[in-house]
Amino acid sequence: MYKTIFSLLAVAVLSACGESQSGTLFPDATIDESFSTNTIRRDDGVVTPYRLGILTDEGTYVVCAAAQNIQGSQGRQVLAALKVTINGDTLQRGLGWARSHPGNTSLDGRPAACRKTTYPVVENAQIGVELTQTTFGRERD
Repeated sequence: MYKTIFSLLAVAVLSACGESQSGTLFPDATIDESFSTNTIRRDDGVVTPYRLGILTDEGTYVVCAAAQNIQGSQGRQVLAALKVTINGDTLQRGLGWARSHPGNTSLDGRPAACRKTTYPVVENAQIGVELTQTTFGRERD
């Protein structure tokens, strides 16, 4: 089974990106108070709330994520541009696979998609989120 260990993130301010993923599929996790609450604000004013949880399983990290109201390919591109780091190293590149939920109610209790990494659990880990791109393509109508 897996265990929740911590979550820590920053708000990203950006414009809209390509998708790169790492990690293997892992069963969904239920969002609870251990997941960080974050938002992404694009230059066009669209705000995307998302939740991120860092779990452990058999000595490695599992990254779980869900977002609200992903609109079109730009919404996915923005999530795909995020990189989760641990002590400055890449833990997960891209969150374009995050589960999307409609509506504006709390994500608590809803499922989050998860990816298991090969990164070994370390003590006093510092988790962060970085934006891997600053310019993005435009969605076609």
